[in-house]
Amino acid sequence: MSGSRSRRNLQRPLETSLQEQMARALTLGALSKEVESIGLSIEDAIKKAKEYNGTDLSRLFQATHLPPNLGPKESLARLLSTRSILSTSSSFAERMQTLRATDARTTLLRNIGTGTFGAVYEIPGTDIAIKKTLKAPSMLAHELELANEVYQAWNQASFVFNGVEELSGLMLPRVPWYGRDHGIEYDITKDPWWTQNKDRFPSEDGADKPGALFFVERIMPLPQIVRENLIRTFFPADKQAAALVAPTNKDCMIRPYLGHQWSELGKSIEVETLRNFPLYIDQAHELGMNVKQIAMDMAMGLATAHWAAGIDMLDAEFVIASRPTRTTTKAVADMPKERARVHGLKLPNGVPPGLFSNLDFRNRAIQLWMLDFDKPKKIEFGWINSDDTAEVINKVQTLLDRTLSNDPYYPKAMPDNKADYDVWVAFASTYIAASDVIFQKKLHDQSSTISVGRNPTEKDVEVLFEVPRCLIRRWIKRDYNKTMAEDPQKGNKIKERAEAEKWFQGSINLTELSRVKHLK
Repeated sequence: MSGSRSRRNLQRPLETSLQEQMARALTLGALSKEVESIGLSIEDAIKKAKEYNGTDLSRLFQATHLPPNLGPKESLARLLSTRSILSTSSSFAERMQTLRATDARTTLLRNIGTGTFGAVYEIPGTDIAIKKTLKAPSMLAHELELANEVYQAWNQASFVFNGVEELSGLMLPRVPWYGRDHGIEYDITKDPWWTQNKDRFPSEDGADKPGALFFVERIMPLPQIVRENLIRTFFPADKQAAALVAPTNKDCMIRPYLGHQWSELGKSIEVETLRNFPLYIDQAHELGMNVKQIAMDMAMGLATAHWAAGIDMLDAEFVIASRPTRTTTKAVADMPKERARVHGLKLPNGVPPGLFSNLDFRNRAIQLWMLDFDKPKKIEFGWINSDDTAEVINKVQTLLDRTLSNDPYYPKAMPDNKADYDVWVAFASTYIAASDVIFQKKLHDQSSTISVGRNPTEKDVEVLFEVPRCLIRRWIKRDYNKTMAEDPQKGNKIKERAEAEKWFQGSINLTELSRVKHLK
């Protein structure tokens, strides 16, 4: 009797394991079919699944509801919180929501952006886009290599930063995930995928001609309610009606230019489009946006790119945009679970309910994104060597110069007002804090790619942690020298005002405290 019971007890774990394996196979089969219909690979499905089960940041987001009769500026202050979820029933949201159930192979692609590299195309009903070039495939190859490294660093850093007190409430800018490519390492005209899908590309501008491409997570535009309020706030009155119906304005993203003031550019410059809409720091202050929060999120992204991904961020971009949330309603989200139930199987934990079928385009999360990694270079870390401080300083300066060869996303270290200076302090402090966390993790794991060519000594570790502080101090010096060279009178006024209003209190750690004094 006991032997029979023992055999039954042994059978149960085997049966449970077999059921889980069958359920997992059933679910992965459904996911494979789902990604195949779009043109992705099973590796892309796994990458999406890992992200789905990653660090939960939903606690940082809140649904935003506007009270009646709120003006455009007051509305934007709430709508452009990079922690908000906005509900929309726009034609774009409804179209994307409807097309989720459509076989993506039957839908035509739409141009949603054009640059020097080529163009980006929407895959309707998904959060996936196609980036395609008519130039040398090497342009895309470099971006794809670096972008995958940044994405992996971002994914790991999301876990590392979680729970760190100094970074509490902050959020890494989202980095798009990158999928499979076609034609980068071979002639795309011989690719079966291209043969089957080339007619889906629009014929305008040669988009249907052969060219290397890859799949990438699509950065969704800002919802209609944001676009309407941007137009009513920043467009000339006589052009607002046309702007409200212009098709190109549906592809709206905001570039947060925290390093320039709109008032410095001259208000004769008129805004013409919502594509890559520039929002300057004085405009953001005027709207009542949380500018410090944007700056600190940006600093976390920059530190992650520098010290986790190891790239210099030349010409990389930051945008405020949206992404679809994921529905939890059973009718849409539990499709694989329902398939498992029909087969009498239990779905194992950790398997996402559907990578695309449960996307909710009617409720979109607003957040900061970090993107475009086609021009940065890898940082060669061998120069971090405490025996040659001159080389360290020169390399830090080179890294800084390449980082700042960009649009004015980062705040100025020497602005002309206290509010902007506080934004700079928040940015710089966060950059140093995030860098410290990354270095501590690398040293703890003993897997650091930052090498000094030998087992690190105590002094090596000191120099390692000093490098981000050295970069910030040289950033301050660079902005100071630039201001004094361009307008000495203005520079002296800023100094006098800063001293009179005691701007520097609270930022002494950035300018004076140093673990290694010779890395000034």
